[in-house]
Amino acid sequence: FRSQRDKFHLLRGGGDQTAFDEPLPPHPQPTDIFTIVYTGGMNGWHEFSARQQPSFLKRLYRAWNRLGTYQTARIDYSASSPIYLARAVQEVMTQNPNWQGKIQIHICGNKFPRDVVDSVLQQEGVAHFVTVTDSLPNREAVALARRADLLFLTLPDRPDGSSGGRISLKTYEYLMNDRPILAAIPQGENRAFLTGQPGVWITAPTDVPAMAATLTELIAQKSRGTLGPYPRPEIRSQLNYTARTAEFEQILLGICQRRNTALPGAEAPLESP
Repeated sequence: FRSQRDKFHLLRGGGDQTAFDEPLPPHPQPTDIFTIVYTGGMNGWHEFSARQQPSFLKRLYRAWNRLGTYQTARIDYSASSPIYLARAVQEVMTQNPNWQGKIQIHICGNKFPRDVVDSVLQQEGVAHFVTVTDSLPNREAVALARRADLLFLTLPDRPDGSSGGRISLKTYEYLMNDRPILAAIPQGENRAFLTGQPGVWITAPTDVPAMAATLTELIAQKSRGTLGPYPRPEIRSQLNYTARTAEFEQILLGICQRRNTALPGAEAPLESP
């Protein structure tokens, strides 16, 4: 693989800057409501659904099927649900009774069966402050995120401590925004990419006390009028689609130049127009 490494080019995702530059209409929420937004589908619902727990015979059959197979890493998909965040909100409201009813979680982009989602929210006792809706057009989702007091990002946990090797596309879109970000993510490339970015708080995916402490801090900042915004002009200039397209163009030009110089009687290398 090392001898072929120069054939591989990493082109990161990005965001549509025009969607983030459009003027927003007045905020529809009362100003004393702290809104947490997650855009995109979540996993982990079945891990919490009592109705979806497999029977003993099914669990035994699954274990038999796994005999002799090698598992690179154990993945905990329950962590990529809103439940640990919702438990953190419950903890915050218990510790601060005056915040009861003033913290809301909005999730747009659900792809799981509605009865499973509703059952889990009722089972956890969080349906009164967690709203889950289906997918929205991208610009509507961006507008929802731009109005948020806090953006939430989570990924499946890796209980064995191994590092994940991918960056969620949501990470790039969130960084195009100027809203605070709570990233509940495991060790790996996504965490390394977000570490040090302005206005980003990072916890482990299932660390409810750490999430609760972060929420307490951020809600207090909002009450003092000191919560953001967090402009990210440097990273935004790197992640907008114009920059991504220019980077892709350079990759293609480099490939064409190497191809031309390798051919007998090749002409001068192509130049960018």
